[in-house]
Amino acid sequence: MEISLQAKEIRNAYQRTWRRKNAIKIKNYNVNYWEKKAMIQGKTNQEKQNPQTEKQDRQFTMNEIWSDLKSRSDL
Repeated sequence: MEISLQAKEIRNAYQRTWRRKNAIKIKNYNVNYWEKKAMIQGKTNQEKQNPQTEKQDRQFTMNEIWSDLKSRSDL
């Protein structure tokens, strides 16, 4: 559905005045938005750089368990 030209002008005027009155809110929204984007991007980059980290940790834990089992069987 198309909005009339007059309705667009009224809406735009309202939004301009709201943005002028709430400039700090808009700055905070933008900062929060980009901080969240950076955090998400950082997590995905970290996963791409270290995809084997979880498997390596799991294998290390299994090695510890295996060596513990070997030491118990020697008793």
